[in-house]
Amino acid sequence: MISEDNNMPERYKLQQKEELNKLKYLRSNGIKPLKGYEFEGYNFLVNTMKEFIYIFIPLLVVVLVSDMVSGECTPPTLKFLITQPVKRGKVLFAKFITSLIASLFIIFIVQALAFLVVGMIGGFGNPDYPMSYGTKYLLDMTKLDELSRPTLVEIAGTRQMISMSTYVLRMFLLEGLFIFASCAFGFLVSVLFKSSMISMVFSSVTVFGMTILSILGAEFKSLAAVMKNIFFSYGSIPNLMEGKYALMYNDPSLTIERAIIVMAVWGIVSYIISHIYFTKRDILI
Repeated sequence: MISEDNNMPERYKLQQKEELNKLKYLRSNGIKPLKGYEFEGYNFLVNTMKEFIYIFIPLLVVVLVSDMVSGECTPPTLKFLITQPVKRGKVLFAKFITSLIASLFIIFIVQALAFLVVGMIGGFGNPDYPMSYGTKYLLDMTKLDELSRPTLVEIAGTRQMISMSTYVLRMFLLEGLFIFASCAFGFLVSVLFKSSMISMVFSSVTVFGMTILSILGAEFKSLAAVMKNIFFSYGSIPNLMEGKYALMYNDPSLTIERAIIVMAVWGIVSYIISHIYFTKRDILI
C-alpha cells in the first residue's frame, strides 16, 4: 500500500509506516500480532478508550457534578450551609474533592468490571504484549503534503515499546488527569449558575460541542490552532500515548507532555475561578 498508492495523503502514509515498524518489531521478537478486534481484556480497555469511551467520560462527569453547588441554590440549602462556622473555601473544596473522587471511582470501577467480565469470557490477553508509546515527530520543510503543508517525520529514538500492563497503567493515569479537568470544568459551571437545570444543560451542550470541534480540528488549520489548547481534544488517551494526535493534526507539538500541561492548567484554573466566584459573590440574594 505504501509503495503503490501514490494518492495516499502523507499523514496516512506515515501512519501506515508506523504500523509496519510495529509489525516488524513483533516479527523480530516472535510475538503474534493483535489485529485490534480480539475480544480480550487488555485489548478491550485500550480500543474502547481509543474509539468512543473518551467521548462519554466528560459528559458523564459534568452530569455528575453540575448540580453540586447549583443544586443547593433551589431549595436554598446553600444559604444555611454558609451560615455554619466553616469558611466558604473549605465548603467548596470539600464539594470538589467529593465530586472528583466520585467521578474517578465510578468510571474506574466500570472499566475494571468490564475488564474482568471480558477477561473471564474471552481471556485477559498478554500483559507483556509490546505497545508503542511516546513517539515524537518534527516537520520536514522540504516535503509538502496534499494541502501544501510540511510533512511529519519521526524523531529517531523517541518511540518506546512498553508492556501492555505498563501501557494500561499509564493510560489510567492520563485518564485520571482528563477526568480531573472535566470535573473542574463541570464544577465551575455549577458555581456560575444558580439553577441546576441550566447548569446541566449548559455543561452538557458545551462538552458535546467541544468534542465535535476537537474531531473537526484535525481537518481545519484555523480550528486546530485553538483546539490544541482545549483539554477536550486529548480525550482519546491511547491515540495521545502513541503519538497519533500529532499525525492527525499534522502538528508535532501535540505530545503527551503538552496534553498533561493543558489538562492540568484547565483543571487548576477552573477551580481557582470557582473558588474566587464562590467566596466573593452574595449567595444570600
